Amino acid sequence: MKTITIYTTPACSQCNMTKRWLETRNIPYSVVDATADENVADSIRSRAASDGHTGKVQMPYVQYSTGDAETDFHWFGFIPAHLEKYATTITQEAA
Repeated sequence: MKTITIYTTPACSQCNMTKRWLETRNIPYSVVDATADENVADSIRSRAASDGHTGKVQMPYVQYSTGDAETDFHWFGFIPAHLEKYATTITQEAA
């Protein structure tokens, strides 16, 4: 089963734009407050560092999961092209 998880921070405009993009297309997603648990924040920072990001991480951190680590995908920030490519497969699968 394919899923979208959005890791957010309070008052994050790109987080809100990502959620709004999904909501207007009726695409289900889960939200995790990245500031609520230091382990979650550390995991996001670690992922960012492994992707070559330095300094402050741009939120949201979006995970698209297929249930197979080989085909899972993630990104940082509001990127409509990624949402279109990956998130819309969730509604196509349900149809």
